[in-house]
Amino acid sequence: LTEKFVAEECVPGYGGKVVYCADAFAGLAAMQELEAGTLQSTTYRETGKKVVTPGRREARVSRDNPVPEPPFLGPRHMTDIGTGLLFPYVNEQALFRGRWGYRRGKMEAEEYRKLVEGTVKPMYEELKRRCVEEKLAHPKVAYGYFRCFSDNDTLVVRHEGRDFAFPFPRQKDPPHLCIADYFRTAAEGGDITAFFVATVGERFGQATRELFETDRYHDYLMLHALSVELTDALAEYWHEVMRRELRIAGEKPSGPEGYVVQEYQGSRYGFGYPACPDLTAHHPVFELLRPGEIGVELTESMEMVPEQTTSAIVAHHPQAKYFAI
Repeated sequence: LTEKFVAEECVPGYGGKVVYCADAFAGLAAMQELEAGTLQSTTYRETGKKVVTPGRREARVSRDNPVPEPPFLGPRHMTDIGTGLLFPYVNEQALFRGRWGYRRGKMEAEEYRKLVEGTVKPMYEELKRRCVEEKLAHPKVAYGYFRCFSDNDTLVVRHEGRDFAFPFPRQKDPPHLCIADYFRTAAEGGDITAFFVATVGERFGQATRELFETDRYHDYLMLHALSVELTDALAEYWHEVMRRELRIAGEKPSGPEGYVVQEYQGSRYGFGYPACPDLTAHHPVFELLRPGEIGVELTESMEMVPEQTTSAIVAHHPQAKYFAI
């Protein structure tokens, strides 16, 4: 969150007061203003920048890339994915430092190395063993390939005589990217897209709930963090499977960092994340993929259940990479 984002994106969508607070002290001041009846929504004024009207395709995206032939059209469900296949795709740096909080800080390099080798990695190996032996993870995927075409900032997916519209936001600043830019228009002959919903199942949720309810908070945090990273590892693994099916996989990335910087063709964009933040897109995704058949449901607030579930749209275009709106 930034002051600009709150002022331009959050304030217009809510009838009450919306305030950006950079820290707890700003939050306290806002609450005092609320009690005094003087609270005002955050405003933002940007100076010295060119005003750009969204909706124009100004991004320089190539239009001559070949469209791969999908192995099939429509949805499929995979329920026999081995948990061991996912561990090589776990981002250990994100898990150890980001989610578990084992950061180097002011430690010397050798001291930090000993911490990782003597404490963090043994704990990780033990949790991996538990995942397999106790069957905490049951990886499953609903995915599919579909004919589509772009129409300005909207991707139109055509399946079984119906059109499903996926409107995407466009960057207000250069290079003005929009996910729809990576797909050909109807006049250009149309294109292929893919979607997936991936889950490691509900057992993780049950196990972490048991730890939380018995006040084993450290164990809860460690296991819950691993479940989140393992879900993302499943998404990374299955995206690689889909690239192979589309015959655009090329060489495998050089290592874990290679997946982070996308050393491969194409990209997956998770719904709810910066390039496609609108979670209502889950409605057509669920109609197309029917993930209820692998045990994934959608709440009224667009939350997928089990919690350890993720979804994405896949673009095969060579220039498609992560970006934020």
